[in-house]
Amino acid sequence: MRVIQWAAVMALCAGPVWAQGPVTPPSAPGPTMKSLQELWDAVTQLQGDTADLQDDLSATREANALLLLLMAELVDVPWLIETVDSAGNVGRNSSLAFGPDGQPAISYFAVTGLSLKFARFDGAAWNTETVDSDGSVGESSSLAFGPDGQPAIAYFDVTNSDLKFARYDGAAWDIEIVDSVGDVGRQPSLVFAPDGQPAIAYRAATGGNLKYTRYDGAVWDIVTVDNDGDVGRHPSLAFGPDGQPVISHHAGGTLGDLKFSRFNGMTWTNVTLDSDGTVGEYNSLAFSPDGQPVISYYDRTNQDLKLVRYDGAVWTNEIVDSVGNVGFYTSLAFSPVGHPAISYFEFIPVFPPGPGGESILKFTRYDGAVWTSESLANGGAGMSDTSLAFGPDGRPAISYYDDLNGNLKFVHKDVFISP
Repeated sequence: MRVIQWAAVMALCAGPVWAQGPVTPPSAPGPTMKSLQELWDAVTQLQGDTADLQDDLSATREANALLLLLMAELVDVPWLIETVDSAGNVGRNSSLAFGPDGQPAISYFAVTGLSLKFARFDGAAWNTETVDSDGSVGESSSLAFGPDGQPAIAYFDVTNSDLKFARYDGAAWDIEIVDSVGDVGRQPSLVFAPDGQPAIAYRAATGGNLKYTRYDGAVWDIVTVDNDGDVGRHPSLAFGPDGQPVISHHAGGTLGDLKFSRFNGMTWTNVTLDSDGTVGEYNSLAFSPDGQPVISYYDRTNQDLKLVRYDGAVWTNEIVDSVGNVGFYTSLAFSPVGHPAISYFEFIPVFPPGPGGESILKFTRYDGAVWTSESLANGGAGMSDTSLAFGPDGRPAISYYDDLNGNLKFVHKDVFISP
């Protein structure tokens, strides 16, 4: 019995060995999966296709954006006028800028309360606040947005004859005195430099000088740019493509000239651009898309709105508008497609001559061949302080003071309508 069982066991163990056959099959099986190289090649091709698609989408977006800007330039839509602030007599010396959210903001002086105020549109309504009310402050304000996206304002403290600077930190306004040596800070022009720090051009009534200051991250560095006579009136500051500051300004007194100051990295040079009569008041400076400076200004002698531009070699003057007494409170800006535009006032005196009169808010735009002007609003003799800026939609907007009603007004091309 045991012999039979052992034989059975041996038979079971030997069976699989007899049936195994050769280890290597006669031919390799066909591939059922792609090799790693093939997968890598496919991924590389997909990445290339995705990058091409992204480039196409980016080009399409840019083309659509350009198309919208061209439509804003060419398609005529009505101007709309809003009252931003009517709480007392408000709105003098307004300065308009668009924030990084694409919404407009305005700094201005409130005669009622003698304070600096700030208004900002939130997409539905204007919100106003008082920034500084310590004495009589806020005349001749200049608004700009910093690299952090927060607003900053340079302004004149009438009570103390100081240049002041207010900056919003996201929660509150930080206020400081920038210059207090003599009577300084009148008609400031605020711009953020390429390094992200604020810079201000302003007039020192003490001495009749043009001054410039730039924050270096710790202190304000103050220099006198021009002290040749009674200069520095209505200064307008901008930074050129070379990253250096330039300033247009008016020489008053017996001169009545338009002047231009430029920094080369080491020293300031001052030149006279127009001395044909009493010229240069209410000047406004901006750089054209070709990187050259352009200035709008008032010719008091001929009562004209004028423009001077540099072509890289010489300055060329032209008359933009000569119909009536035009060119008060000019504000120059370039549209997104590169054409210059100017907001300004025309003054119509009473007859026979005496106090009073009428002001007309006007806007002119160059289309590449001619200047076209239009009238936007009428008011009393005290309408003043236009500030022009183009919104992200490519359409112009202007803030100004309505003296008849004592209000801050905002006129725009069919955008930013508050309920």
